[in-house]
Amino acid sequence: MSFVLINSVKAQDIHYSQYNYSPLNLGGAATSLMNADFRVAANNRKQWNSVTVPYQTFSIGAEEKLKYFRNSFSNYTGGILINQDKAGDGAFKSLNCYLSVGYQYQLTKDSDSWISFSVSPGFTQKSIDFNKLTFDNQFTGDLFNPMAPTGESPTNNRLTYFDVGGSVMFHQLKESQHFYTIYQIRHLNRAKQNFYSSIPYKQSIYHQVVIGDIIQGSNGLTYLPSISISKQNKFIECIFGAEVTMPSSKKNQSIVGGVHYRLKDAIIPSIAINYNKFRIGLSYDINLSSLKTASKSQGGAEISIIYQTLQIKAQPQRKTICPIY
Repeated sequence: MSFVLINSVKAQDIHYSQYNYSPLNLGGAATSLMNADFRVAANNRKQWNSVTVPYQTFSIGAEEKLKYFRNSFSNYTGGILINQDKAGDGAFKSLNCYLSVGYQYQLTKDSDSWISFSVSPGFTQKSIDFNKLTFDNQFTGDLFNPMAPTGESPTNNRLTYFDVGGSVMFHQLKESQHFYTIYQIRHLNRAKQNFYSSIPYKQSIYHQVVIGDIIQGSNGLTYLPSISISKQNKFIECIFGAEVTMPSSKKNQSIVGGVHYRLKDAIIPSIAINYNKFRIGLSYDINLSSLKTASKSQGGAEISIIYQTLQIKAQPQRKTICPIY
C-alpha cells in the first residue's frame, strides 16, 4: 500500500501474496468455487518492518452456499468480509465491511461449466493522526521544531463512505482439471475521500483478474498454477507462480509447497498444511526491487487460515442425460 499526502490521500487497495486464500477479497463470485458449504478465512500480513513503521493488514471473511433454503435459493451464495489496514507514520487506518450476494449458473444441464456473479456493497472508514506527521514548515534550516505551525489545515481526520463492487467467475470441471478465471471490480461509485476540502479526490476504480487451474497428476500430486493481475489508477501488480500439494499417508492431511513472483518486486516462497477441515499457510516476500538495499531483502510475512465444512449431506449425482436409440 502506498501513501501520499497532497491535500488528499491516494492509496492502493490492500493486497495479499496468498491471493487465492483470501477468497472474498477476490470477489463474492469465488464462493461458488469452494468444495464446501461454509468457509471462514482469516489473513494477516505485516510488511516493511525493516524500512519504516510496518504496514499491517488483517482480513476475516465468512461465506456460504445457501443450499439449506428452498430449492429456488440453491444456486445463491452469501458472505461478509471485514478488512483492516494500518500504514505509515500517521497511522493511516482503513476499515472495510462488505456484504456479498452471488448467484451461480450451470451453462447447460449436461455441462461441467459454471458461471457465477456477485455484488458486494459495504462501508469504508478511513482515519489519520495528523499529530504524528511532520511537515516542511516545521524544519528551520537543519533543525526540526515540533512546536512550529505546520501550515496545514485539514478539514477532518476521519472519513466514512459507501462503497460497491462486483465480480464474475467462470470455472470448468473436467476429469483431472478444474480451471477457473475471476474478474472483480471495486469502487464503482468512486466515493469522495479527502481530508482536505480544497481538492476533492474520488477513489480510483480497482480491477483484478485471476486465472488458475487445479490439476490432478497421475503421480498423486496436485498442481495449482495461477496468475493475478490487478490495476488501480497508475499502479499495476502482477503475481504468478504455482503450488504443489503432496498427500500424506494419513487421511485428510497433505502438505503444500509453492513459489510465486511479484513482477519487479519480490519472490514469494510459501508452505501450507491441510489438516482435516483446516488449511494453514505461511509465505514471505523476499524483496528484489531497488528498495532491497534499505529493506535488506525483507518484504512481508503473511499467514492465512481457512476453515471449511460440508453442512449438508451431498446429494446423489445426476446421471448424464443420453439419447435413447
